[in-house]
Amino acid sequence: AGGFALSLGWTAINPAPSNRSDKNDLSAQENGADGSGPKLHERGDRGFTLEMVQELVTRYDLTKETDPMQESRLLSLMFLVPEEHLEEVFQMLLETDDAGTFESIAAALFGCWAEFDAEAAHDRAQEAGRFSYQARQGAMVTWLNQDAEAALDVLLADKSRDHERFLTQYLRYECERDPRAAAAVVDRIAEAWPEVSDWLFRMVAETWSHTDALAAGDWIASSPDGELKSKLLSKVAVTVAKTRGLEGLAISDLITDPDLRSKARFEAVHWWGITSGGESIVPGMADPTRDISAGFPSEWTLNEVRSFTHGTMVNYPGAVPELLKLAKNDEQRMSVYTGAFTGSTHSDPSTTSMLVENIPDDYFQKSGYARNLLGHYIREWQKTDPGATKDWLSRQQPGLKTDIMRDV
Repeated sequence: AGGFALSLGWTAINPAPSNRSDKNDLSAQENGADGSGPKLHERGDRGFTLEMVQELVTRYDLTKETDPMQESRLLSLMFLVPEEHLEEVFQMLLETDDAGTFESIAAALFGCWAEFDAEAAHDRAQEAGRFSYQARQGAMVTWLNQDAEAALDVLLADKSRDHERFLTQYLRYECERDPRAAAAVVDRIAEAWPEVSDWLFRMVAETWSHTDALAAGDWIASSPDGELKSKLLSKVAVTVAKTRGLEGLAISDLITDPDLRSKARFEAVHWWGITSGGESIVPGMADPTRDISAGFPSEWTLNEVRSFTHGTMVNYPGAVPELLKLAKNDEQRMSVYTGAFTGSTHSDPSTTSMLVENIPDDYFQKSGYARNLLGHYIREWQKTDPGATKDWLSRQQPGLKTDIMRDV
């Protein structure tokens, strides 16, 4: 099929035959079952008649509503039209009553036309009347698919809104199929069409990161636009870290500004913890891109340990014992306690009470947020189980955190 067909996801050139017996259905004639009707062949065989096209177009036009089966047959047939009959078939479409019904079919026809001669198809599309947009769309998207350099010369000579849409459609398809080629196109237009290239840069980068995050990150980092680069690396790092934690952090590390890099890593490990922290800390449960069951990575800061733990508490409130096993020293253990406390105030009170017992008063002395959170925690626990709350508080050692909870 043509590049335009592929870009729209039209992967079936010949629709599956129906098992129904319907005298009004054209499938019997198309398959040559009665020996009298035209038979639909593959394009290389060129079994094609204008009468067959006219019959299908007329029938669909008379339907006066969208019919997926009839539309599918006509779309398939457009990519079987021989070069010498392209104009005649287009005239049939122009003579229909309902142009809206035939828009996708006209686009497919011009996609086929561009496969024979992209420049000729593009020129003819300029005079395509009521199908002008669809004709130019089919011709240009297919031309980009076949010879991106030549097609880009035409697009850049007329930076219209329609050309922007055609380029976007092509790149959505191309970055799924060949992201490096899509990236090369964006690089090609960066200086000539900056108002379009910036958001296309984001689109291709984010799509590419789903299949090859590290390659996408390297491409983003190559951008000369420092602000755009840092923002996009931060966003992609978080997205990737949700499912492939270590790769997300590797992308964060491509940010050159130290403060922005630190912030990006903090956010990335937090979302990693939220989405898959519980699996990442248990041996054998996570793939290598997010397995930290041997211990917190040596390059992680205490803030990152705390952020990961805080995120993990959202969906894995019972994971504190496993998280503590990852800690390599007292400082990391304290980061686990504080991260778990701030992330688990709505989870099992017994888990949170264990955390409170292990956090020294100094932490609450330094952090007004922690003091407020501690008050909220004890207040909520008292609502659900006042007896257990009173009993637990009576066993706490005197000090700042105990005073805060008793005051509440």
